[in-house]
Amino acid sequence: MLDEDPQLMERRIQIAKRLELYISSRDDIDA
Repeated sequence: MLDEDPQLMERRIQIAKRLELYISSRDDIDA
């Protein structure tokens, strides 16, 4: 994890952000 590829970490962050947006928007629709 420490000696991981910076680009890979960046991609993971982008995916995590997109996942959070998807989950929050889905919660708004369910509400």
